[in-house]
Amino acid sequence: MKRGFLNSSKAKARPLGPALQSKLIGAAAEFDVPFRKGQIAVGAPTTPTFRMAPSPGKGMGLFSTRALKMGDLILSERPLFVTVTRSKLIASLDFTEEQQKQHSRNEWERHYELCVNRMQPADKAALMALANCNENDGFGSIDGIVATNAFGLEDLGLPGREEEYIAVGKDLSRLNDNCSCNTSHRFDTPSFSYQLFAVHDIAAGEELTTGYTYLDCSTAERHQKLKPFKVVCTCAACTDRVASDARRASIALCNPGERPFSESFARVWLLDPTLPDDWLPFKCEAQLALIARESLEHLPMHCEAVTTLMEAEWAAKLDTFVWEKRHMNVKALLDPASPAYEAHPLWRKRQKSCPVSKPRKRVPLPEVVEGKIVYPTVRSK
Repeated sequence: MKRGFLNSSKAKARPLGPALQSKLIGAAAEFDVPFRKGQIAVGAPTTPTFRMAPSPGKGMGLFSTRALKMGDLILSERPLFVTVTRSKLIASLDFTEEQQKQHSRNEWERHYELCVNRMQPADKAALMALANCNENDGFGSIDGIVATNAFGLEDLGLPGREEEYIAVGKDLSRLNDNCSCNTSHRFDTPSFSYQLFAVHDIAAGEELTTGYTYLDCSTAERHQKLKPFKVVCTCAACTDRVASDARRASIALCNPGERPFSESFARVWLLDPTLPDDWLPFKCEAQLALIARESLEHLPMHCEAVTTLMEAEWAAKLDTFVWEKRHMNVKALLDPASPAYEAHPLWRKRQKSCPVSKPRKRVPLPEVVEGKIVYPTVRSK
């Protein structure tokens, strides 16, 4: 989940009352135990991987201190601050919309003060030192910092709790935005910590970045979503917006989160025996080429395409996608003669329809022509 989750359309209006008040105040107490030092071990890189330094036009940022490979762990840290996801609080039907917003901000600030005042002095100081892009928008000081720096916290798995949570990190929240980010994070529940990984090779001294919004949309959409953060992105993708937008539109069409399986490349290929064996690998390789060109290796589609290929030349790379929830041990699949390789459902189903395997041929990859993606035609012989 990206930043900006506090202002997401998922936020629902909830009535203000004793039940809500106790829920808000109780959220901080619930996380006292995981924060006690020494209770749960947190894995970390054996040698320093980053330093904090000024980033021109962006305030402070994180920079790599050594060359990093795809899949390398960059940092592992417990959040400074965890709470339920912000939602709109209804005060009175007589309030105007702006009065309702301000009331909600005031109540959240009061809740956050109760939580922050219970923090250790060093942790509180680290939280309050983070950027606040909402100082002049009616937000309280803590509320503004949380709105600027919070990440969504999914799959927390607390028994009997259905709320969604957000968290602020000491170092993780220092990551600046880039539309072709070079890191991705996941939350590790056993250690109650965020883990940040390199999604492609990173040179020593390169700034570590994340995406503040979804990155497989157009430049105009991304810029609109970045406005609450007071960010004006001038990255390579935003500069070459015509060609980049076309590539990202093609990538978005294959996003497993947006595209139903009934329309997926895999299903089309499985159910149409007239398509050559090369058809699905070609489609996957075409998407991988677009993803690499846009430096969007963190997207689920990247893992999805490599998983679908499931060939020895890609299996070792798939094993490096440690930031993905669907990360799997594919060592057995490196051997085409292994039972795991032969039993893989995608290829087993295909072989039932097309028992004669054709040798693969390399085909030209897609190109951007006048702002549109042009795919070479793949024909069955």
